[in-house]
Amino acid sequence: MSKKEEGKSVWDIHVGEAAYPFFDSHRVQEMAVVPMLMAAEWFARLSRSSSDLGNQGLCYIKNLKVLKGIELTQFEELGNWYRLACSSQKTNQALTIESDSGRIHYSGEIAGEPSQEKHGISGTETSSNSPSNFWDIENLYKGKLFHGPCFQSIKTIESVDDNGCSAILEAPESFPFSSKWVMNLPVIDGGLQMALLWIQEKTGLKSLPVSMKELFLQGDGSFTSSIRTRLKLNHSDQFKFNWDLLYEDVESSEVIAWIKGLEIVVLPASEGVSG
Repeated sequence: MSKKEEGKSVWDIHVGEAAYPFFDSHRVQEMAVVPMLMAAEWFARLSRSSSDLGNQGLCYIKNLKVLKGIELTQFEELGNWYRLACSSQKTNQALTIESDSGRIHYSGEIAGEPSQEKHGISGTETSSNSPSNFWDIENLYKGKLFHGPCFQSIKTIESVDDNGCSAILEAPESFPFSSKWVMNLPVIDGGLQMALLWIQEKTGLKSLPVSMKELFLQGDGSFTSSIRTRLKLNHSDQFKFNWDLLYEDVESSEVIAWIKGLEIVVLPASEGVSG
């Protein structure tokens, strides 16, 4: 239930092991942390629940930003409380996830349906060249990525080159989906994992996502299908990489989601990942 507070609607979110057991598979240096895309999922649920914010079967989120990652210090005990705040703008709804102190951790906007133009993301075509040993599927989650069983969605590496990569993703059976889910979280996160791996192979350093310009979810998530993700590198410098990602149902070739303008920053060698 929402409440009004200083011109905005506010929903309380209790984040603990009972309600979100899969965060146990998203730990950095033994601390459970909230994935960037979980903020998008909370925004998307709000969009689906309000006829004023979204369209049936569609969800369009813009300018999603990580301002301060959420570390769940009371995950196994009492849980942590956060607030989802929504305020109206001219054409969009501005959203934030805040701590009790008022500190903003994530921000974004729920927008109307995107233009009917094509998403314009081609991604990397499947290549006949074999990826390097770095991409050995048996070792991706053994030191290269921190993701535990509920987020281990990368099943097959299809192609890797200087412009991007592609892979087949599937949601792990251990992920506790229910009717309230909007996105296939481990699969969409798997696309981000591919970008982290690509950067790690090129730089030797860990990285984390900090923002995305657009996230579009089509339909109801394809929770049981195999999904192909195609990643295209738009531009990069020494510390930042900007990506577009496309997600397609392998069997039907239907586009289930896309991300534009995903920005990932490289971390100093001594830092962990908390995005």
